[in-house]
Amino acid sequence: GLTNIDLQPNQSAVFSVDITPANLGSFSETLLVSSTDPDSPFQVITFTGSAHAPEGEIALSGSGVIGTDWDLGSLQRNIASQHTLTITNDGHDTLTIGSITTSSGFTVGNHNGTTVAPGQALDVTVNVTPELRGQLDGTLIIISDALGGDMTVDLSAQVLGGVISVRENSQTPNDLNVNFGAVHVSETAWETITLENVGDGPLIITDIVPSDGFVLSAQFALNEPITLGIGETLAVPVGFTPYSLESSSGTLTIQTDDPETPLTTVVLAGLPQGGLLEITPGGSVTEGVLDMGARQTDALFLTTAWTVTNQGNLPVTLTLDDGNNPEFAFFNNSTLTLAAAESVTITISFLSSAALEFSGQLHLTSDDILQSESSLTVQVDAYASIDSRTPYRFTDHTGDQVTVRLSGQGRAELRLGQTGQPDIEEIILNNTDNRSM
Repeated sequence: GLTNIDLQPNQSAVFSVDITPANLGSFSETLLVSSTDPDSPFQVITFTGSAHAPEGEIALSGSGVIGTDWDLGSLQRNIASQHTLTITNDGHDTLTIGSITTSSGFTVGNHNGTTVAPGQALDVTVNVTPELRGQLDGTLIIISDALGGDMTVDLSAQVLGGVISVRENSQTPNDLNVNFGAVHVSETAWETITLENVGDGPLIITDIVPSDGFVLSAQFALNEPITLGIGETLAVPVGFTPYSLESSSGTLTIQTDDPETPLTTVVLAGLPQGGLLEITPGGSVTEGVLDMGARQTDALFLTTAWTVTNQGNLPVTLTLDDGNNPEFAFFNNSTLTLAAAESVTITISFLSSAALEFSGQLHLTSDDILQSESSLTVQVDAYASIDSRTPYRFTDHTGDQVTVRLSGQGRAELRLGQTGQPDIEEIILNNTDNRSM
Protein backbone atom coordinates (compact mmCIF):
# COMPACT_ATOMS: atom_id res chain seq x y z
CA GLY A 1 0.00 0.00 0.00
CA LEU A 2 0.88 3.62 -0.16
CA THR A 3 1.88 5.79 2.80
CA ASN A 4 0.00 8.93 3.50
CA ILE A 5 0.63 11.76 1.10
CA ASP A 6 0.05 15.35 2.18
CA LEU A 7 -1.02 17.58 -0.67
CA GLN A 8 -0.95 21.33 -0.31
CA PRO A 9 -3.46 23.47 -2.19
CA ASN A 10 -2.87 23.24 -6.00
CA GLN A 11 -0.33 20.47 -5.48
CA SER A 12 -0.45 17.07 -7.29
CA ALA A 13 1.18 13.66 -6.92
CA VAL A 14 2.03 10.91 -9.44
CA PHE A 15 2.27 7.27 -8.50
CA SER A 16 2.48 4.01 -10.41
CA VAL A 17 0.45 0.86 -10.07
CA ASP A 18 1.81 -2.60 -10.86
CA ILE A 19 -0.70 -5.25 -11.84
CA THR A 20 0.27 -8.88 -11.97
CA PRO A 21 -2.63 -10.94 -13.36
CA ALA A 22 -2.87 -14.32 -11.77
CA ASN A 23 -4.34 -16.00 -14.83
CA LEU A 24 -4.12 -15.70 -18.62
CA GLY A 25 -6.94 -13.89 -20.35
CA SER A 26 -9.07 -10.90 -19.36
CA PHE A 27 -8.65 -9.32 -15.98
CA SER A 28 -10.25 -6.52 -13.89
CA GLU A 29 -8.64 -4.99 -10.78
CA THR A 30 -9.68 -2.06 -8.54
CA LEU A 31 -7.75 0.53 -6.56
CA LEU A 32 -9.35 2.30 -3.55
CA VAL A 33 -8.14 5.81 -2.77
CA SER A 34 -9.24 7.36 0.55
CA SER A 35 -8.74 11.00 1.49
CA THR A 36 -9.78 13.68 3.98
CA ASP A 37 -11.95 15.31 1.31
CA PRO A 38 -15.34 15.50 3.03
CA ASP A 39 -17.15 15.56 -0.31
CA SER A 40 -15.39 12.52 -1.78
CA PRO A 41 -13.68 10.60 0.96
CA PHE A 42 -13.32 7.50 -1.29
CA GLN A 43 -12.39 7.07 -5.01
CA VAL A 44 -12.52 3.66 -6.78
CA ILE A 45 -10.32 3.21 -9.88
CA THR A 46 -10.90 0.08 -12.05
CA PHE A 47 -8.14 -1.42 -14.24
CA THR A 48 -9.04 -3.90 -17.04
CA GLY A 49 -6.98 -5.71 -19.68
CA SER A 50 -5.89 -9.02 -21.14
CA ALA A 51 -3.07 -11.10 -19.69
CA HIS A 52 -0.64 -12.92 -22.04
CA ALA A 53 2.32 -15.16 -21.47
CA PRO A 54 5.68 -13.31 -21.73
CA GLU A 55 6.88 -13.17 -25.45
CA GLY A 56 9.45 -11.54 -27.64
CA GLU A 57 8.35 -8.93 -30.16
CA ILE A 58 10.09 -7.99 -33.41
CA ALA A 59 10.85 -4.45 -34.47
CA LEU A 60 12.69 -3.89 -37.77
CA SER A 61 15.09 -1.08 -38.60
CA GLY A 62 17.77 -0.28 -41.13
CA SER A 63 18.45 1.87 -44.18
CA GLY A 64 15.39 1.87 -46.43
CA VAL A 65 13.22 -0.07 -43.95
CA ILE A 66 9.66 1.17 -43.48
CA GLY A 67 7.47 -1.26 -41.59
CA THR A 68 7.90 -4.57 -43.37
CA ASP A 69 9.01 -2.96 -46.64
CA TRP A 70 12.75 -2.82 -47.30
CA ASP A 71 13.96 -0.70 -50.23
CA LEU A 72 17.57 -1.60 -51.00
CA GLY A 73 17.95 1.40 -53.31
CA SER A 74 19.92 1.36 -56.57
CA LEU A 75 22.16 -1.64 -57.29
CA GLN A 76 24.72 -2.19 -60.01
CA ARG A 77 24.18 -5.15 -62.31
CA ASN A 78 26.65 -8.00 -61.69
CA ILE A 79 28.09 -6.17 -58.65
CA ALA A 80 27.74 -7.89 -55.25
CA SER A 81 26.38 -5.80 -52.40
CA GLN A 82 25.51 -6.35 -48.72
CA HIS A 83 22.62 -4.86 -46.81
CA THR A 84 21.94 -4.99 -43.06
CA LEU A 85 18.54 -5.44 -41.41
CA THR A 86 18.37 -4.98 -37.64
CA ILE A 87 15.89 -7.15 -35.73
CA THR A 88 15.22 -5.74 -32.25
CA ASN A 89 13.37 -7.68 -29.55
CA ASP A 90 10.84 -5.19 -28.20
CA GLY A 91 9.09 -7.86 -26.16
CA HIS A 92 9.41 -8.94 -22.53
CA ASP A 93 10.83 -12.38 -23.12
CA THR A 94 13.63 -13.96 -25.13
CA LEU A 95 13.00 -14.05 -28.90
CA THR A 96 13.97 -17.28 -30.64
CA ILE A 97 14.61 -17.20 -34.40
CA GLY A 98 13.61 -20.44 -36.10
CA SER A 99 15.01 -19.45 -39.52
CA ILE A 100 15.50 -16.52 -41.85
CA THR A 101 15.20 -17.22 -45.56
CA THR A 102 15.08 -15.17 -48.77
CA SER A 103 13.63 -15.65 -52.19
CA SER A 104 15.76 -16.41 -55.25
CA GLY A 105 18.35 -13.79 -56.08
CA PHE A 106 19.07 -12.96 -52.45
CA THR A 107 21.04 -14.84 -49.82
CA VAL A 108 21.22 -14.57 -46.04
CA GLY A 109 23.33 -16.19 -43.33
CA ASN A 110 22.21 -19.06 -41.12
CA HIS A 111 20.41 -17.73 -38.07
CA ASN A 112 18.51 -20.90 -37.18
CA GLY A 113 18.05 -21.13 -33.41
CA THR A 114 19.44 -17.66 -32.67
CA THR A 115 18.04 -16.07 -29.52
CA VAL A 116 17.63 -12.37 -28.84
CA ALA A 117 17.14 -11.11 -25.29
CA PRO A 118 14.55 -8.42 -24.57
CA GLY A 119 15.83 -5.04 -25.67
CA GLN A 120 18.68 -6.60 -27.68
CA ALA A 121 19.10 -6.63 -31.46
CA LEU A 122 20.31 -9.01 -34.19
CA ASP A 123 21.93 -7.69 -37.42
CA VAL A 124 21.02 -9.77 -40.45
CA THR A 125 23.12 -9.35 -43.60
CA VAL A 126 21.43 -9.88 -46.97
CA ASN A 127 23.64 -10.40 -50.04
CA VAL A 128 22.57 -9.77 -53.60
CA THR A 129 24.32 -9.82 -56.99
CA PRO A 130 21.67 -8.80 -59.51
CA GLU A 131 22.05 -10.04 -63.06
CA LEU A 132 19.25 -8.25 -64.88
CA ARG A 133 18.68 -4.55 -65.24
CA GLY A 134 15.40 -3.07 -63.96
CA GLN A 135 13.12 -3.65 -60.97
CA LEU A 136 14.20 -6.40 -58.57
CA ASP A 137 11.73 -7.75 -56.01
CA GLY A 138 11.96 -10.44 -53.39
CA THR A 139 11.02 -11.47 -49.87
CA LEU A 140 12.72 -12.20 -46.56
CA ILE A 141 10.81 -14.48 -44.19
CA ILE A 142 11.50 -14.54 -40.44
CA ILE A 143 10.25 -17.64 -38.63
CA SER A 144 10.19 -17.03 -34.84
CA ASP A 145 8.19 -17.30 -31.63
CA ALA A 146 7.57 -13.54 -31.63
CA LEU A 147 4.29 -12.01 -30.73
CA GLY A 148 2.35 -11.91 -33.99
CA GLY A 149 4.07 -14.99 -35.40
CA ASP A 150 6.15 -15.22 -38.57
CA MET A 151 7.01 -12.07 -40.50
CA THR A 152 7.47 -11.46 -44.24
CA VAL A 153 9.61 -8.53 -45.34
CA ASP A 154 9.12 -7.30 -48.92
CA LEU A 155 12.44 -6.53 -50.64
CA SER A 156 12.81 -4.17 -53.59
CA ALA A 157 15.65 -2.55 -55.54
CA GLN A 158 16.33 -0.81 -58.82
CA VAL A 159 19.13 -2.53 -60.75
CA LEU A 160 21.23 -0.24 -62.94
CA GLY A 161 23.30 -1.45 -65.90
CA GLY A 162 24.72 -0.55 -69.25
CA VAL A 163 22.93 -1.13 -72.55
CA ILE A 164 24.84 -1.23 -75.82
CA SER A 165 23.86 0.77 -78.87
CA VAL A 166 25.70 0.32 -82.18
CA ARG A 167 25.95 3.22 -84.63
CA GLU A 168 27.26 3.09 -88.18
CA ASN A 169 26.66 5.20 -91.28
CA SER A 170 27.05 2.58 -93.99
CA GLN A 171 24.13 2.60 -96.47
CA THR A 172 21.16 2.42 -94.07
CA PRO A 173 22.46 3.93 -90.81
CA ASN A 174 22.34 1.93 -87.60
CA ASP A 175 20.89 -1.27 -89.07
CA LEU A 176 23.79 -3.48 -87.90
CA ASN A 177 24.85 -3.95 -91.53
CA VAL A 178 28.08 -2.43 -92.83
CA ASN A 179 28.84 -2.65 -96.54
CA PHE A 180 32.29 -1.49 -97.55
CA GLY A 181 31.19 -1.28 -101.18
CA ALA A 182 33.67 -1.78 -104.03
CA VAL A 183 37.25 -2.19 -102.81
CA HIS A 184 40.28 -2.88 -105.00
CA VAL A 185 42.00 -6.15 -104.27
CA SER A 186 44.95 -5.74 -101.87
CA GLU A 187 43.72 -2.30 -100.84
CA THR A 188 42.05 -1.59 -97.50
CA ALA A 189 38.79 0.25 -96.87
CA TRP A 190 37.80 1.39 -93.39
CA GLU A 191 34.48 1.91 -91.65
CA THR A 192 34.02 3.19 -88.10
CA ILE A 193 31.49 1.48 -85.86
CA THR A 194 30.60 3.44 -82.72
CA LEU A 195 29.53 1.67 -79.54
CA GLU A 196 27.55 3.71 -76.99
CA ASN A 197 26.32 2.91 -73.51
CA VAL A 198 22.69 4.05 -73.47
CA GLY A 199 21.88 2.38 -70.15
CA ASP A 200 21.78 3.76 -66.61
CA GLY A 201 24.91 2.03 -65.32
CA PRO A 202 28.38 0.95 -66.48
CA LEU A 203 28.72 -1.30 -69.54
CA ILE A 204 31.69 -3.66 -69.75
CA ILE A 205 32.85 -4.64 -73.25
CA THR A 206 34.72 -7.90 -72.88
CA ASP A 207 35.59 -8.73 -76.50
CA ILE A 208 35.31 -7.47 -80.09
CA VAL A 209 36.03 -10.09 -82.76
CA PRO A 210 35.92 -9.65 -86.58
CA SER A 211 35.56 -12.72 -88.75
CA ASP A 212 38.08 -13.74 -91.43
CA GLY A 213 38.61 -11.15 -94.14
CA PHE A 214 38.00 -8.22 -91.82
CA VAL A 215 40.37 -6.65 -89.28
CA LEU A 216 40.49 -4.12 -86.49
CA SER A 217 42.89 -1.21 -86.73
CA ALA A 218 46.38 -1.99 -85.43
CA GLN A 219 45.98 0.98 -83.09
CA PHE A 220 42.85 -0.60 -81.61
CA ALA A 221 43.73 -3.41 -79.21
CA LEU A 222 41.26 -4.86 -76.74
CA ASN A 223 43.80 -6.38 -74.39
CA GLU A 224 41.46 -6.16 -71.42
CA PRO A 225 37.76 -5.34 -70.90
CA ILE A 226 36.71 -1.76 -71.51
CA THR A 227 34.17 -0.08 -69.23
CA LEU A 228 31.90 2.56 -70.71
CA GLY A 229 30.18 4.93 -68.33
CA ILE A 230 26.66 6.21 -68.90
CA GLY A 231 26.55 7.94 -72.30
CA GLU A 232 30.19 7.15 -73.16
CA THR A 233 31.16 5.92 -76.62
CA LEU A 234 33.90 3.79 -78.17
CA ALA A 235 34.93 4.14 -81.83
CA VAL A 236 35.91 0.81 -83.41
CA PRO A 237 37.69 1.07 -86.81
CA VAL A 238 37.04 -2.02 -88.97
CA GLY A 239 39.00 -2.70 -92.16
CA PHE A 240 38.33 -4.82 -95.25
CA THR A 241 41.25 -5.97 -97.42
CA PRO A 242 40.20 -8.36 -100.20
CA TYR A 243 42.80 -10.70 -101.65
CA SER A 244 40.59 -12.34 -104.25
CA LEU A 245 37.54 -11.45 -106.29
CA GLU A 246 35.18 -13.60 -104.29
CA SER A 247 32.40 -11.64 -102.67
CA SER A 248 33.21 -11.24 -99.00
CA SER A 249 30.88 -11.29 -96.04
CA GLY A 250 31.49 -11.68 -92.35
CA THR A 251 30.60 -10.40 -88.93
CA LEU A 252 31.86 -8.24 -86.10
CA THR A 253 30.88 -9.78 -82.76
CA ILE A 254 30.71 -7.54 -79.69
CA GLN A 255 30.53 -9.20 -76.27
CA THR A 256 29.37 -7.31 -73.16
CA ASP A 257 28.36 -7.98 -69.56
CA ASP A 258 24.70 -7.35 -70.35
CA PRO A 259 23.06 -10.79 -69.97
CA GLU A 260 20.02 -9.62 -71.87
CA THR A 261 22.16 -8.83 -74.93
CA PRO A 262 25.50 -10.55 -74.29
CA LEU A 263 26.39 -10.69 -77.99
CA THR A 264 25.74 -8.05 -80.64
CA THR A 265 26.52 -9.02 -84.22
CA VAL A 266 27.20 -6.53 -87.01
CA VAL A 267 27.02 -8.01 -90.51
CA LEU A 268 29.96 -6.98 -92.73
CA ALA A 269 30.18 -7.18 -96.52
CA GLY A 270 32.36 -5.91 -99.34
CA LEU A 271 32.73 -6.23 -103.10
CA PRO A 272 36.31 -6.90 -104.24
CA GLN A 273 37.32 -5.08 -107.42
CA GLY A 274 40.07 -5.92 -109.87
CA GLY A 275 40.99 -7.59 -113.12
CA LEU A 276 41.91 -11.26 -113.23
CA LEU A 277 43.31 -12.90 -116.32
CA GLU A 278 42.77 -16.40 -117.60
CA ILE A 279 45.67 -17.14 -119.93
CA THR A 280 45.28 -20.14 -122.24
CA PRO A 281 48.22 -21.18 -124.47
CA GLY A 282 47.54 -21.67 -128.18
CA GLY A 283 46.90 -25.10 -129.60
CA SER A 284 50.46 -25.44 -130.91
CA VAL A 285 52.01 -24.84 -127.50
CA THR A 286 53.36 -27.83 -125.62
CA GLU A 287 55.06 -27.45 -122.24
CA GLY A 288 55.78 -23.79 -122.83
CA VAL A 289 57.10 -24.24 -126.38
CA LEU A 290 55.33 -22.82 -129.43
CA ASP A 291 56.55 -24.88 -132.40
CA MET A 292 55.70 -23.26 -135.73
CA GLY A 293 57.06 -26.24 -137.62
CA ALA A 294 58.64 -25.93 -141.08
CA ARG A 295 57.87 -22.57 -142.70
CA GLN A 296 58.85 -21.18 -146.08
CA THR A 297 61.02 -18.10 -146.26
CA ASP A 298 59.48 -14.77 -147.23
CA ALA A 299 56.00 -16.11 -146.44
CA LEU A 300 54.12 -14.54 -143.53
CA PHE A 301 52.92 -17.13 -141.03
CA LEU A 302 50.50 -16.41 -138.16
CA THR A 303 49.64 -18.59 -135.17
CA THR A 304 48.02 -18.21 -131.77
CA ALA A 305 50.33 -17.71 -128.80
CA TRP A 306 47.68 -17.22 -126.12
CA THR A 307 43.99 -16.60 -125.64
CA VAL A 308 43.50 -14.17 -122.76
CA THR A 309 40.20 -13.51 -120.94
CA ASN A 310 39.60 -10.94 -118.23
CA GLN A 311 37.58 -12.82 -115.62
CA GLY A 312 37.58 -9.85 -113.25
CA ASN A 313 35.38 -6.78 -112.90
CA LEU A 314 37.91 -4.05 -113.78
CA PRO A 315 40.00 -3.46 -116.92
CA VAL A 316 43.44 -5.07 -117.19
CA THR A 317 46.43 -3.83 -119.18
CA LEU A 318 48.53 -6.41 -121.05
CA THR A 319 52.08 -5.82 -122.21
CA LEU A 320 53.58 -8.02 -124.95
CA ASP A 321 57.31 -8.46 -125.51
CA ASP A 322 58.69 -10.35 -128.52
CA GLY A 323 62.26 -10.28 -127.23
CA ASN A 324 63.45 -8.02 -130.08
CA ASN A 325 63.58 -11.01 -132.41
CA PRO A 326 63.19 -9.53 -135.92
CA GLU A 327 61.77 -12.77 -137.29
CA PHE A 328 58.93 -12.91 -134.74
CA ALA A 329 56.41 -10.15 -134.06
CA PHE A 330 53.09 -9.85 -132.28
CA PHE A 331 50.25 -9.21 -134.64
CA ASN A 332 48.52 -7.29 -131.79
CA ASN A 333 49.56 -3.97 -130.30
CA SER A 334 52.30 -4.34 -127.72
CA THR A 335 49.97 -2.84 -125.08
CA LEU A 336 46.36 -3.94 -124.80
CA THR A 337 43.55 -3.10 -122.38
CA LEU A 338 40.94 -5.75 -121.68
CA ALA A 339 37.62 -4.71 -120.23
CA ALA A 340 35.86 -6.96 -117.73
CA ALA A 341 34.73 -10.23 -119.40
CA GLU A 342 36.58 -9.31 -122.63
CA SER A 343 38.79 -11.84 -124.46
CA VAL A 344 41.60 -11.40 -126.96
CA THR A 345 43.66 -13.77 -129.07
CA ILE A 346 47.38 -12.98 -129.02
CA THR A 347 48.80 -13.79 -132.45
CA ILE A 348 52.49 -14.15 -133.27
CA SER A 349 53.85 -13.80 -136.82
CA PHE A 350 56.94 -15.20 -138.48
CA LEU A 351 58.62 -13.72 -141.55
CA SER A 352 62.23 -14.22 -142.63
CA SER A 353 64.27 -14.49 -145.80
CA ALA A 354 66.87 -16.68 -144.12
CA ALA A 355 66.43 -20.42 -144.45
CA LEU A 356 67.55 -21.15 -140.90
CA GLU A 357 66.23 -22.55 -137.65
CA PHE A 358 65.05 -19.71 -135.40
CA SER A 359 64.00 -19.57 -131.75
CA GLY A 360 63.05 -16.77 -129.40
CA GLN A 361 61.19 -15.84 -126.23
CA LEU A 362 57.73 -14.30 -125.99
CA HIS A 363 56.53 -12.62 -122.79
CA LEU A 364 53.12 -11.48 -121.61
CA THR A 365 52.77 -9.40 -118.44
CA SER A 366 49.74 -7.73 -116.86
CA ASP A 367 48.57 -5.51 -114.03
CA ASP A 368 45.76 -7.78 -112.86
CA ILE A 369 45.38 -8.67 -109.19
CA LEU A 370 47.87 -11.53 -109.49
CA GLN A 371 50.30 -9.68 -111.74
CA SER A 372 49.71 -12.57 -114.12
CA GLU A 373 52.36 -13.33 -116.71
CA SER A 374 53.31 -16.02 -119.18
CA SER A 375 56.37 -16.86 -121.30
CA LEU A 376 56.75 -19.03 -124.37
CA THR A 377 59.71 -20.33 -126.31
CA VAL A 378 58.92 -20.03 -130.00
CA GLN A 379 60.79 -22.01 -132.65
CA VAL A 380 60.54 -22.45 -136.41
CA ASP A 381 62.38 -24.38 -139.12
CA ALA A 382 62.60 -21.99 -142.09
CA TYR A 383 63.42 -23.33 -145.56
CA ALA A 384 63.76 -21.81 -149.02
CA SER A 385 61.66 -23.31 -151.77
CA ILE A 386 63.57 -23.30 -155.08
CA ASP A 387 62.85 -24.42 -158.60
CA SER A 388 64.04 -23.54 -162.10
CA ARG A 389 62.38 -20.16 -161.99
CA THR A 390 62.88 -19.38 -158.29
CA PRO A 391 66.52 -19.28 -157.20
CA TYR A 392 67.63 -18.66 -153.59
CA ARG A 393 70.33 -16.17 -152.80
CA PHE A 394 72.20 -15.91 -149.51
CA THR A 395 75.51 -14.77 -148.05
CA ASP A 396 77.77 -17.61 -146.97
CA HIS A 397 79.93 -17.72 -143.85
CA THR A 398 82.81 -15.97 -145.65
CA GLY A 399 80.62 -13.11 -146.83
CA ASP A 400 80.30 -14.20 -150.44
CA GLN A 401 77.00 -13.99 -152.25
CA VAL A 402 75.69 -17.39 -153.30
CA THR A 403 72.81 -18.20 -155.64
CA VAL A 404 71.20 -21.64 -155.73
CA ARG A 405 68.96 -22.52 -158.66
CA LEU A 406 67.26 -25.80 -159.56
CA SER A 407 67.16 -26.88 -163.21
CA GLY A 408 64.72 -29.30 -164.62
CA GLN A 409 61.24 -30.06 -163.48
CA GLY A 410 60.47 -30.10 -159.73
CA ARG A 411 61.14 -28.25 -156.56
CA ALA A 412 63.54 -28.48 -153.61
CA GLU A 413 63.71 -27.32 -149.99
CA LEU A 414 66.97 -25.71 -148.95
CA ARG A 415 68.14 -25.15 -145.40
CA LEU A 416 71.23 -23.22 -144.41
CA GLY A 417 73.62 -24.16 -141.65
CA GLN A 418 74.26 -22.11 -138.54
CA THR A 419 77.67 -20.67 -137.68
CA GLY A 420 80.17 -23.53 -137.49
CA GLN A 421 78.08 -25.69 -139.82
CA PRO A 422 78.26 -26.03 -143.61
CA ASP A 423 76.80 -23.09 -145.51
CA ILE A 424 74.07 -25.33 -146.86
CA GLU A 425 72.92 -27.86 -144.30
CA GLU A 426 70.35 -29.66 -146.38
CA ILE A 427 68.61 -29.74 -149.76
CA ILE A 428 65.61 -31.98 -150.16
CA LEU A 429 64.52 -32.61 -153.76
CA ASN A 430 60.82 -33.09 -154.39
CA ASN A 431 59.34 -34.61 -157.59
CA THR A 432 62.29 -33.71 -159.79
CA ASP A 433 63.35 -35.14 -163.17
CA ASN A 434 66.47 -34.23 -165.19
CA ARG A 435 67.46 -31.81 -162.45
CA SER A 436 70.76 -30.13 -161.77
CA MET A 437 72.01 -27.23 -159.60
